[in-house]
Amino acid sequence: PPQDPPPMSTARSICRWSFTLGALFVVGPIASRLTNTLHAPDGSIHTSLLVTSAPATGLAVTLAVFTLTALLAIPAGHLFGPRFSLRIAAFCLAWASWTTGTIDEIVRSLHDRSPVATLAVEGALVGILGLALLLAVLRCSKIQDFGPDGRDLRAGPGSAAALLRALASPAGLVTLAAGLVGAALLAWVFAIEPLKGQAIFGAFMAGIGAGAAGHLAAMAMGADERPEMSFVPFLAPALLGVLGPISLAAMLDGSATLREAAYAGQLFPLGHILPLDWVAGAFLGIPIGLAWVKSMSEEGTPQTAGTGETTRA
Repeated sequence: PPQDPPPMSTARSICRWSFTLGALFVVGPIASRLTNTLHAPDGSIHTSLLVTSAPATGLAVTLAVFTLTALLAIPAGHLFGPRFSLRIAAFCLAWASWTTGTIDEIVRSLHDRSPVATLAVEGALVGILGLALLLAVLRCSKIQDFGPDGRDLRAGPGSAAALLRALASPAGLVTLAAGLVGAALLAWVFAIEPLKGQAIFGAFMAGIGAGAAGHLAAMAMGADERPEMSFVPFLAPALLGVLGPISLAAMLDGSATLREAAYAGQLFPLGHILPLDWVAGAFLGIPIGLAWVKSMSEEGTPQTAGTGETTRA
């Protein structure tokens, strides 16, 4: 049976809280100020990272936000494990996303221009940076002796190679497909309005859906004991960061333009979530979804009396 973790020392507890407070009240607000410097072509604040009056500035801000996040998240992962580190990164990125615009206001600010292509490129860029940050966190983190970190998020130098091997397997493809469906479904349910808070919450719920559905699929394929399979669901929100903007144009009703749909409140819900929202929600929600399904499966795995073996229910 799993043992209780040893009590955390006062110094480690203070250090852990320092990382959390630093993300919430130092690095997060700095990242938010950076994204707040971006302006739409009409001079308003209704902008995303690349849909701005100066895309080069938007690119520089994007790189700066992820660099600041990495400078805090990677040491946090080294000291306290990847799960804690991803939560720290989610807080920083959510702060940065909070001062970007909403999709309906972005569409309105562009008048007759469409932001779909630029947002798709932004989704690809942010997804790549998010996955790079994830792999850096896992590579620099230590594997925990206790708690969920050592069981469902493998850390260490081999994490990137393990992810590629997992993706190349049939189980990895099924897990990715399940994660995409779970994330898209919950995003469609919860991101019903383009309000910024609702978009971030929808991305968080989508992360839970990706983690839970992906782990269930890995269990069905008999691959749930391979820790590298827990990496695969993180690809689902990265892909949805590209597919979400495309769905805005693909799901238009009849001959309506994107601008008309924005004024009528008829934009497709997946497009309500901007790329940075997807990554922040993934870092916070996917570990929760993984842990939830794993804990449910462990509750149904009784211990065999007198032995160290377990019998799957």
